[in-house]
Amino acid sequence: MQKTCYLLLASSTVVLASCGDLAIAPQAQLSDQDVQALVVRLDGTMMGFLDDVWGSSSVSPSSAGTALGDDPRVWNYSWWKTRDCHTAGSFTAEGSGQRTWDADALTFDVASSGTKTRVGCARPGDEVTITVDGIGDWTHQRHYLGGEAGLSTKGREPTGSWITTYDGAFDWAKSSGENGSCTYELTSTIDTEANTKTLVGTYCDRVVDRSKTWRKVDDG
Repeated sequence: MQKTCYLLLASSTVVLASCGDLAIAPQAQLSDQDVQALVVRLDGTMMGFLDDVWGSSSVSPSSAGTALGDDPRVWNYSWWKTRDCHTAGSFTAEGSGQRTWDADALTFDVASSGTKTRVGCARPGDEVTITVDGIGDWTHQRHYLGGEAGLSTKGREPTGSWITTYDGAFDWAKSSGENGSCTYELTSTIDTEANTKTLVGTYCDRVVDRSKTWRKVDDG
């Protein structure tokens, strides 16, 4: 705790008037519930973007990384997507990546990285609305088996581990008047064989450790 002393000047005489501890107000913090909600929204929005990009056959490659006829075939990509937040503001992501098709092994691998930006991104909570402004980085990789030569992941079976990382910083403000800033580092791992998804790391100095079933299994 910071200690401050105050001096009074009277008739050229220095008089010690008071000396004590100066209390510093603690920085406002997001609750555990707030953090979990923001983590889920970040991961959900980014995975939605990535699924749209890598699952689409309509996205044209920016360039071919290998010559026609070479194996494996590599296509280079760059892309940009934005989405309105629930109440106000926007969430934008952009990046570049590669799709690699190996005709002999029948494997299709995706790698991508880029940035994400939230501008005035506001979403309601149980009692207040939280608005976020910030930037960060992300990386992503996923793998498939089977299918035919081509750009789309449709018709291919997911395989291996799909790993996505997020890191960055942001300012936040609640409609109740509280505000602050945070940093985060998260890793999302999808185990396609076990059909599980985990999300671990730190977010606003809170430990994040979430797990769930990745895809619903049709028992019918």
